[in-house]
Amino acid sequence: MNKKFVNKMINLAYNSKMEHAKILVVGAGGIGCELLKTLVMVGIDNITVIDIDTIDKSNLNRQFLFRPEHVGRPKAEVAVSTLKELRPSLNVTGIQANITNYGNDFFQNFAIVLNALDNLEARRYVNRLCVSTKIPMIDAGTQGKLGQVTVHVPHITACYECEPKPTPKTYPVCTIRSTPSKPIHCIVWAKYLYEALFGLRDPDNILSDLQKKAEGFSDLGKELFNLLFKEELPEEAKKIEISIENIVGSQINEDKIGSLQEYAAGFIYAVENLKSREPKPFDKDDQLAIQFVGAASNLRAANFKIEQLNLFKTKEIAGNIIPAVATTNAMAAGLQVIEALKILRNKNEPKNVWISEHASDSKIIVSGNMPPPMPKCYTCSVGSVKVKLNFNTFTLGDLVSKILKNELSMQNPTLNLENGSILYESGEGLDEEDEERYAKNYKMTLNELKLADGVRVSCDNFSTDFTIKLIISHDENQELYEIVGEIVENEENHKENGENQNELKRKSDNSDERECKKLKIVEDIEN
Repeated sequence: MNKKFVNKMINLAYNSKMEHAKILVVGAGGIGCELLKTLVMVGIDNITVIDIDTIDKSNLNRQFLFRPEHVGRPKAEVAVSTLKELRPSLNVTGIQANITNYGNDFFQNFAIVLNALDNLEARRYVNRLCVSTKIPMIDAGTQGKLGQVTVHVPHITACYECEPKPTPKTYPVCTIRSTPSKPIHCIVWAKYLYEALFGLRDPDNILSDLQKKAEGFSDLGKELFNLLFKEELPEEAKKIEISIENIVGSQINEDKIGSLQEYAAGFIYAVENLKSREPKPFDKDDQLAIQFVGAASNLRAANFKIEQLNLFKTKEIAGNIIPAVATTNAMAAGLQVIEALKILRNKNEPKNVWISEHASDSKIIVSGNMPPPMPKCYTCSVGSVKVKLNFNTFTLGDLVSKILKNELSMQNPTLNLENGSILYESGEGLDEEDEERYAKNYKMTLNELKLADGVRVSCDNFSTDFTIKLIISHDENQELYEIVGEIVENEENHKENGENQNELKRKSDNSDERECKKLKIVEDIEN
């Protein structure tokens, strides 16, 4: 960008309602820091930034609002104080919280939402709130030297979920459990182990059997070490021939590859600290979780004579991190601000923009028109989804966890039948009688609940004002489930437009018969 162009964009900010608009920035990481800095530098006065994380030492090489003395403090809080040093009169608010704690009432305070997130679930949540409140959202992500900025204006352009996301990498269960051959296999195993022991309990976890065994241990760290790395091993694995009895727990060095004794000490240290805290899902920025995964994965690597990795590299792989490039983050953030100026000025048409590593027609930044909403997107356009499953084996809990939460990203769904009765509800405000009834329903199969073939279930997620209708058909040959046939538009639109029904067919994994069921390892763009 030349100086003349930059000055022009700054003048646009001062000469438009952008100067006084309330802006919500979600995320204060690599892109978020650059985004906040750029907004302030072009004269934006009213900014709210929300981020759940605290500052880690590894953030300092690309998140330039933070300094070494800030390590351990909330990102949102420190970002606000640094921005006020640039402009003391700035009206900026920092919130340390998960964005999923906020709903429509909060979002309605803002003119535009700028995403600087690093995971798919949070992006979907923000997208649904923006669709519900009709607030424009501009999303950005980078991957090394690649980047993109996409503009989403509700009901005018495609929403974030209109386009399918890349298929996640998968690994066979038998490879993870019995025949690892690469460091990634050991790291995936260690993450499943963490979730089974110290995360939110999931009966579908491939290591849930270890969770039950561990419940009877009196000295969890040492007994678990002996079980995992010395006793219950496949024939081709080598036992770790060290005595755990006299080893004292201590943290692993982040930069170097340690000895087996050091990893054993790191394992004991992590287990002893993790067992005394509340269960929480794996997070790449959780130092205890990373210590556990780093120690466990390297000990398992030793069992199978696999290359060991230092903690820094383990964190990259466990968090699906591609090392960020600060320049790419700055470019993406600058492009977000330019597109926001266009929307709030309501004069120039916004564009989706891509940053490429190699020039195309002498350009590394390429823009394109925003596509219209996809008529079959279940977030912004459609009303119902058809599902096939076996009513005799599929429980209501399976329906909630596997389809509504995993497939459709609903946090706290409420399920209603067409006769008005509530089948299931979660969240705060339930009395004891309702909680007991819904807990009982959760464990029952659809057949035991006396649901008929072709039943229509209305599923509401009130926090995001998101509703979808499931049309559920019985298929006794289904081992798991299948989202199949039609993703149907809202019935009124469907009759009016007469558009073809989408022949989307997405089968759940049925490879249990072959023993090696595929596991999904979600790759999020690193911000």
